[in-house]
Amino acid sequence: MLRIAIFLLNIFARDFSHSLLAEASSDYVMYDDVIYNDRLERLRRASGSCQGELPAPEEGSHDRVYPTSVRVSWSDVDGAEWYEIRVKSPESECVRGEKTDLNGTSLIFRDLDAGTSYIVEVIAHNVNGCSEPREITFQTSPGSWKCQGSSEVPAGVIGLDIPGYNLTSSQALITWHPTPKALFYQVEIDPADPRVEGVGFIEEESTLIRGLSPGYSYKVTVTTVNGEQTGPVVERELITRLDRPENLEISNVSSTMFKVQWDVPQYATYYIVQLYGFDKVDDTYEINKKNITDMSAHFNELQPATKYKITLQAFNERASSPLISIQEYFTKLPSTSNITIKNVTEQTVYAQWEPVPGALQYRLILRDFNNQQVVKNFLVDGVGHLLEHLMSAKMYLLQIFALNDNTDSLAQEIEFLTRLEQIQLLNVDKASVQDTSFIVRWEVIRGAVWYDVAVKPLNPNLSGNGTVYGAYTKLSNLTPGTLYKIVVNARNSKVYDSDSLPTTVEQFTRLSQPLNLTATDQDTTNGSMRLSWSPVPSATSYLLLVYDCSGVGRTERKGQIMSTTSAAPTTLSTKYKSVSKYWTYRYEKVKLPHLQCDLDFDDIERALKEGESQLPSTVVGQGRVTSNEVNLSNMLPATEYEIVVVSGSSEVRSNPSLMKKFTKLNTPQGFKYIPASVNAYSLALSWDKVKSSSYYQLDVAYSPLPDAKVRGLRNPIFVRSVNVTENFLTLQRLEPTTNYTFTLTARNKNTQSFSVQTTVFTLLSSPPLLEVVPDKLTTNSMLVQWSLVDKAGYYNVTFVAKSTRMKRQISHFRNVTIPEITLDQLTPNTYYEISIEARNRYTHSVPRKTRSFTELPTPIDFVVADVTESTILLTWSDVEGRKDFR
Repeated sequence: MLRIAIFLLNIFARDFSHSLLAEASSDYVMYDDVIYNDRLERLRRASGSCQGELPAPEEGSHDRVYPTSVRVSWSDVDGAEWYEIRVKSPESECVRGEKTDLNGTSLIFRDLDAGTSYIVEVIAHNVNGCSEPREITFQTSPGSWKCQGSSEVPAGVIGLDIPGYNLTSSQALITWHPTPKALFYQVEIDPADPRVEGVGFIEEESTLIRGLSPGYSYKVTVTTVNGEQTGPVVERELITRLDRPENLEISNVSSTMFKVQWDVPQYATYYIVQLYGFDKVDDTYEINKKNITDMSAHFNELQPATKYKITLQAFNERASSPLISIQEYFTKLPSTSNITIKNVTEQTVYAQWEPVPGALQYRLILRDFNNQQVVKNFLVDGVGHLLEHLMSAKMYLLQIFALNDNTDSLAQEIEFLTRLEQIQLLNVDKASVQDTSFIVRWEVIRGAVWYDVAVKPLNPNLSGNGTVYGAYTKLSNLTPGTLYKIVVNARNSKVYDSDSLPTTVEQFTRLSQPLNLTATDQDTTNGSMRLSWSPVPSATSYLLLVYDCSGVGRTERKGQIMSTTSAAPTTLSTKYKSVSKYWTYRYEKVKLPHLQCDLDFDDIERALKEGESQLPSTVVGQGRVTSNEVNLSNMLPATEYEIVVVSGSSEVRSNPSLMKKFTKLNTPQGFKYIPASVNAYSLALSWDKVKSSSYYQLDVAYSPLPDAKVRGLRNPIFVRSVNVTENFLTLQRLEPTTNYTFTLTARNKNTQSFSVQTTVFTLLSSPPLLEVVPDKLTTNSMLVQWSLVDKAGYYNVTFVAKSTRMKRQISHFRNVTIPEITLDQLTPNTYYEISIEARNRYTHSVPRKTRSFTELPTPIDFVVADVTESTILLTWSDVEGRKDFR
């Protein structure tokens, strides 16, 4: 049975050695012992028991009948995995060909006896069971060969050969022709190697020697054996092949070149690489042949999208490797060119490129630029495609491959950025709008690095436009009263077309504020006011509103005033709150003033809008005016008014200018001095009371008298002010003969009246001392003297006789410049009243008076008329007016 097993192994090796090429890879021609190992394994799986689960082969036949060999065939059984073939009769140890594991449906039996009838059985097998045997009967051709009992000396083997198709680096198939009278063959190699398999006694006409060294020279000997008889030794040199180069591959492929590379096999010293092309009938022709020592070869100047064949064989001085090849390889199509990215939006771009000759389709691979992960992978037929559903403000890498049925191109790449999202929330901070500046603000856009702010019209000195890195900017140096268009783009690259779509907002700058709003005291009366302000360039009109703080002159409003407290925009209110945290600017805000006289309005803008349709008070002259000077009338005395002036129209106007102003109190009437009260040191003043006044201010001033150098009265010199609450006043401690100007103004805590004046000279001082000199008093004259009065130019002396004897009293006047006068031609014994009044060209004094009698006449004719011893009689003439005599 051992001999039968050896026979079967050798038959197996021979029968399948010719089929190795067909079972190799379509890309590589390979020779290996894997097939033999697999077959031996299947032999070991053959089972002995049979269950009859399969039908027996329906047909059996034989052909190729020779004296020592016959081929038997049978029909295939459906479901059979292998077949068992055995010789039923006659029994013989010489027959070779029995198999227990055969995939095919034919088998050659060898070493049969010539002219002998045989019966063989074929049994189909699978894992579940087997079939009944199918018998095939045949008879060999006539001849003299008989296996049993032969003792002749066999001849030497003929046709000893080492076929190249089964020669590898580690094994070689040794074959020879069948030799008559040889029952088996002894195969040996030199040098011997215990690791080598396939040597020793071989019953077949071939053996597969394995375990050889690559590129080595061996001497193989085959000796025929018949029992105890051996034939002559036949030898043959065996040179094993080098190991075939492993990992033959092509790299660096383009449309005109590629690189062939491989792993270096052991003992190889050089290589032959051949490049073949294909003609129209698909036959190959050599294009290039390279004999190189490197482990790679470059082929250039190739045709795009063209099929090539590459073969490789390793060599040294004794041996070569098996020929390996890449049967078909296409160069790549030319890469796409002129890739352009158009119509970039936040979520789409349109890619376009030049057509590639020979391309049927294009593969587009879209990658995340940062991590190179594939986002999209798809095929397109044209030379343009719209990429959709992208993320905004994201960097992508687009790779485009041209394709046909055989090959593709190298990737042509282009980077692009999708647009940033368009700014949705763009507005002007209304609280910041001034005549030359305002603040523009917007939401923060994801991915934006900066924002481009464009302003039209563009002022030469405009600031705040251009590149802005925050979410707001203050535009300054604008022109008052101008409509500006502000366009904001979010940006993150100066290379890619990734700007957001522009967002636009329009805003008027305010007109310049009417400055220097004034109403002078001279222009303000108790019932009118003259307003003026600086003219505003470009302003064609002004809105002037006058609010009566007392409420007396307020007009009755037609409807309820709604609250107009400033608030965030009602649209996108949630988003407004979420982005307002980025608006951290600390520019000084425009603080619009609030009305103080009319608390119905909490917003001056609302008050202005209301005032356009309904004037707030009965004052005449308010409303829309074209001049910067306005006369207001029909105002109430001593009343506070709040005046608002804005330049421009309701569409574009300035910030308001506000002013609060009281009208004057009524002018005091009847202001005068009481003449009887005027003296050198005091006088009394009086006037009519003024309604709503709290007190009266009296300013005292005097005008110095002229001197030799200056003629006429000089300008008054202020002396003092006196505040009184009553409508009269007595002034004390005045200077004599002084020209006083008294100015009276009615006042309260808020306003005053126009001033009224009165002028008066105080009197000269009365001579403090006035007397009739006794020694100079006579019956018909008297000397009157008085004290000198300062600033008196002269003195008026008036005297009159006060006597009952006189029917008419006549005053006599004398003007003297010295402080004395002699009055003569008086009537004796007469009572005279003398009045001295100091005078100058402006005033006089209060008369100083004195009284005196002239002397009685001296009695005449005074004689002793009679004398007695006890009396003396005296007589004299009587004196008129005497009372008695002493």
